[in-house]
Amino acid sequence: MNQTSHSNERIPDSQLVKSLLSVTKLTRIYVGLAVRDADLVVGQDDLINILSEQHPQSVSVIAKRLAVQSPTASKMLGVLARKGFVKRVKFRNEHRTSGVVLSPEGARAQRVLWEIRKRLEEDFAGDLPVSEMHAIKASFDLVDGHFKRKTRVLRDRQSQSTA
Repeated sequence: MNQTSHSNERIPDSQLVKSLLSVTKLTRIYVGLAVRDADLVVGQDDLINILSEQHPQSVSVIAKRLAVQSPTASKMLGVLARKGFVKRVKFRNEHRTSGVVLSPEGARAQRVLWEIRKRLEEDFAGDLPVSEMHAIKASFDLVDGHFKRKTRVLRDRQSQSTA
């Protein structure tokens, strides 16, 4: 589609949202089936992938990086802690606050996840021409940025209305 000649045309929102919901649902299923190999569910893989064994992160930083609310991140961390994948540690200079790091078991799960993602990437993109793969990636990057902005605005509005 030539962007300049169609710049004023819009896809009806219901069609765009329907397509996005379909892609989201299918992606969650696709990834969910794969991360079962690491005893995880969708979402937990993203959390494990942003953690390290050496550098503790606060729940609020983790929540921000995952674009979720702190209580959601805390619940996810609780599940991973019960599985032995993460542990809480005190920050070196702040005795009253703690951070979260990967346990050795969590680091092993992280390595397995990296292999799973590599395998998924090869499986999904392996039969696509490079130009199509780049076009899909660029489109998803645009959608990702747009949703991050929209989500931030909506959350700000909601937090202001409850304050």
